[in-house]
Amino acid sequence: MTNFYLNNMLPHDTSSGEKIISKRDLIWVIMLAFIGLTMNKLPYSNTLSILLQSGLIVTIYFFNIRRPVIVIISYIFLNIMPSRLVGGFSENVASYFTLNTKNFIVLAILLWISSYVYKETGNIRKYNLWLVCFSLFAALTFVWTASSQYYYQLWWICVAYVLFPYFINTEDDLKLILFSYFTYVQIFCISIFPKIATKNLYRGIIVLDPNFASFTIIISVVSALIILTRYKNELSKVFKMGLIAGMLFDVAMMSFFASRTAFLCLAILLIVFMFINIAKIKTIVFTLIITVSSYIALDNYGYFDSVFIRFSASSLNNPGGRIGIWQDLLFSFGELNFFRLFFGNGFLTAGMMGTGMQAHNTYLSILVGFGIIGLFFFLGYQLNTLINIFINGFAPYFLFVACLLIYNFSLEPYLLPEGVVIFSLIGALNSNIPKTMFESHGEKII
Repeated sequence: MTNFYLNNMLPHDTSSGEKIISKRDLIWVIMLAFIGLTMNKLPYSNTLSILLQSGLIVTIYFFNIRRPVIVIISYIFLNIMPSRLVGGFSENVASYFTLNTKNFIVLAILLWISSYVYKETGNIRKYNLWLVCFSLFAALTFVWTASSQYYYQLWWICVAYVLFPYFINTEDDLKLILFSYFTYVQIFCISIFPKIATKNLYRGIIVLDPNFASFTIIISVVSALIILTRYKNELSKVFKMGLIAGMLFDVAMMSFFASRTAFLCLAILLIVFMFINIAKIKTIVFTLIITVSSYIALDNYGYFDSVFIRFSASSLNNPGGRIGIWQDLLFSFGELNFFRLFFGNGFLTAGMMGTGMQAHNTYLSILVGFGIIGLFFFLGYQLNTLINIFINGFAPYFLFVACLLIYNFSLEPYLLPEGVVIFSLIGALNSNIPKTMFESHGEKII
């Protein structure tokens, strides 16, 4: 009983000296990654699924009452990863094991309630009020929506946007999320590589949509860049080389999907990364050497052939038909009445307007779905994030902002599982976030 109290009720010292994460967190990452990777090796049955999910909820909750950020790590490894490995980016796969979002709502709320039960003086926990307002208003649109077809997806998104920033209490939590996401994508890439390397893959296979897959992978590249930039003093040489190798593998995998948005984003991120490190000559020189040498090596093996074909395609001036979709959607939006202009037509109702397709644009999607008021809250969140990043010294995290800004005009990352994690992560950045759990309780790290 004493050990249970020490492990779960007291704050964990996640400061690990020269290590990026603590031993305890690393054990949880390994366990959750192993479960997420192997759970679909079991023959599927509804009974087994219920038992498995119930056991996972109980275990995660009781061993992490005082470490709520683990719910985000669990979401990465027990929901996103198995879904991508089995179902890819398609919703047509009906039967596979995950810890589903309904159960994550229960788990997140339980940990949220416990955080108040065991709250201690000086413990810093802050909501992102812009995300809270956006989420509450988005949920409220269910009352007047023109179609409730997709709202089953929205409930978890709203819960995550409200509680994920609240669960990120220290900078150690940020590092843990970055490391976990990077690990998830390496597992994903290694798992799908045999399936796509032997095929004449030009625009992806059925469940591996090129744009969504590339977005997932490029977030991994950004995670590694942030770790290498902000936390390099906590990394061993072997770990640094592992991150660099992982990024190169990610870029090689992206080439199979031939997404123009992804490689445009990659080029812009490289420029932003150089600008952030403008005063670090060695970092800039090393980055240029790695970039040029890697490009030459991969290009010699033909990895970028399909990418060049895509950039030379006749549709280049009309990226994937998106401009036409936006124009028709804006024209249709102007036909809405005064109420729906300000309060929205409902979540993912852009498909009911214009060309009958989804917006492929975050701002238009929110404008149609949640109206001018919803867009105001979302833009306020983005502006607040930018201010926090630069005023509070989180400059490397601007790489996430730049990446999401680009993809906001290509996809709708605010509702993708990977996007929810990253939007929540940067939404948690503030001037009071301490580096370690003990600092958040007013204790010094020696």
